Amino acid sequence: MYPYQRLDNDDFAFEDTQHCTSIINAVRRCLAQDDKQTYHLAHALFLAGAVTRSPAEQTAAFNMLREMRHSGIAGAVTRVGYVLKLVMLNQAERISHGGSADEVDWIELAQNHSLKIVVMGM
Repeated sequence: MYPYQRLDNDDFAFEDTQHCTSIINAVRRCLAQDDKQTYHLAHALFLAGAVTRSPAEQTAAFNMLREMRHSGIAGAVTRVGYVLKLVMLNQAERISHGGSADEVDWIELAQNHSLKIVVMGM
C-alpha cells in the first residue's frame, strides 16, 4: 500500500477493489454488532479507505473511523482518521488537476504533518 504500487499495470485493480471492500465490510459488521474494541481495525480500515477507488467506500471508511474514536485508543484512532481525511483531500486535488489518486503518498503526507499513525497496540 505505497504510491504507485499497482501502477505498472491494472491486472490487480479488481482484486484490490475486492480487498478494500472486504475490509470495509468487515469493520462495518463489527460496528453493527456494537463491538467496543474495534480500535485494532483502524489501520486496516485506513489503508482500505486510502486505496479504494470508490468515493462511497472512502467516505464510509472515514465515517467508521470517526465512530471508532469512542472505543479503545481514541487518540490513535483520531489521528488515523485525520490522516485519511488528508489523503482524501490530496487525492481529490490531484484528480482535479488531471493526476491520479495513486500519486498521493500517505506515509510522506503523515510525516509532513508530524503524525504517527502506526501505534503500538493497534
